[in-house]
Amino acid sequence: LLVIPPGKHRFHESDVYPGFNYLASILKKEGYDVKISNLKSDSKKIVNKLIKEEDPKIIGIRCLTNERNYSMKLAGMIKKINKNVTIVIGGPHATIMYKQMLDHFPIDYIIIGEGEITLLELVDAIYHNRDTGNIKGIAYKKNNEVIKTMPRKLISNLDSQPFPYPSYNLSNDPNEIVWISAARGCAYDCGFCEAKNVWGVSYRTK
Repeated sequence: LLVIPPGKHRFHESDVYPGFNYLASILKKEGYDVKISNLKSDSKKIVNKLIKEEDPKIIGIRCLTNERNYSMKLAGMIKKINKNVTIVIGGPHATIMYKQMLDHFPIDYIIIGEGEITLLELVDAIYHNRDTGNIKGIAYKKNNEVIKTMPRKLISNLDSQPFPYPSYNLSNDPNEIVWISAARGCAYDCGFCEAKNVWGVSYRTK
């Protein structure tokens, strides 16, 4: 289950975040059952109903800086409902602030940077009870110590990734807008922008 947290901002309010479309597509291609939930509220009743109905083994939560409080609150609520659910968080804020988040919130894994291959390997490991320590591009906590694995190389050929349309309307929202990505990264190094921390100083096109 991939969850877009609610928030008071109006950034892509009714849209499925394009990153989730690509994550869902690659997981579905490998045979996993995936659903995207664009939450409009973080009330206990709504979150409890979602978890009970979907009964997910793994929940991925988006974390942008302007919605970080909602993402963390959601993670805590989910763990109270079902402590056995594995919570994975990704996004620009999680990539940069992974240590702070793992130290203070009930998160099992954080995806660092580009997520498609990393999430697939992590899901495979969790489902088959394999060690996750050798997966590149993640952070997690073990014996109260935050561990960050080796960084993962960026996907050089974006055309190798599944097209996002197979995951179209996984949120069952009739008003959703589906975005596609034509390029990733940026060749510049602006001090105010987080792109270089997520993508590196690079620019790749389809």
